[in-house]
Amino acid sequence: MLLAFKNVTKRFAKQARAVFTDVSFVMAKGETVALTGESGAGKSTLLHLAGALDRVDAGTVTVNGADLSALNDQRASQLRRTQVALVFQQFNLIPSLCVRQNIALHAQLGRRLDADWTDHLTQNLGLSPFLERYPEELSGGQQQRVAIARALAVRPQLLLADEPTGNLDEKASRDVMRLMLDLTRDAGSGLLLVTHSTQIAGQLDRHLHLASGRVTEHPPTLTK
Repeated sequence: MLLAFKNVTKRFAKQARAVFTDVSFVMAKGETVALTGESGAGKSTLLHLAGALDRVDAGTVTVNGADLSALNDQRASQLRRTQVALVFQQFNLIPSLCVRQNIALHAQLGRRLDADWTDHLTQNLGLSPFLERYPEELSGGQQQRVAIARALAVRPQLLLADEPTGNLDEKASRDVMRLMLDLTRDAGSGLLLVTHSTQIAGQLDRHLHLASGRVTEHPPTLTK
C-alpha cells in the first residue's frame, strides 16, 4: 500500500464545519488515481495532507506505512525530496534558476539526481532546447513541463498533481497529460491527480470524487 487515508477529519480554525469528515481510501504502489469534486470541496487540502504540507485534525495519513502526523518539519521536507513530489497548477518555478537548475533542484537536495533519468525526462518533455533559459522566457506549457520534470527527477514513489493542466489550452493539456502519465509509469510512481475534467480522470486507473466532505469511488460501487 502506497498511500492510505484512514478516518481523516480536517477543519480550519475559522470554520465550524469540517472540510473532511471520516475520509478513508487507499492507493496501491504504481496506481494512478484521479480526484474530482466541486470548487471549494477540499481537493487541494486533501493533496496537501498527502504531501505532508498540512496535518489532519483526526485520523491518519500514511505513505508507505509512515504516519505523516508523526513527522517533524525536517523529516516532512526530506519526505518531499525523496518519496513524495508535487506538481502545482501555478508551476512554482524559481525565477533565478534556469530550466536545468530548476529540474535538478529537488533531486539534488534529496541526493537522488540521476543524469541519465534527467536526460530521459527532458528529451521526452521536449525541454532539451530550453535548458539554459529562465522561466520567464518560456510559455505556460513549457513551464508546466519543467514543473513535471522537476517532480519526476527524484523518481518519487508518489506524485501529487493539483490541476496540472488548468492553465493550458485543450491541445497543450492533452499533450502534457499524455507525457506526464507516460513518464510517471516510466518512473514507477503512483499518481494522485486533482482535476475538474472527467475526460482526464478517465485516463487514470481509478476515479475518486470528493463531495460533502466524503470521498467515494466514481462511479459509485454498486452493492449486491
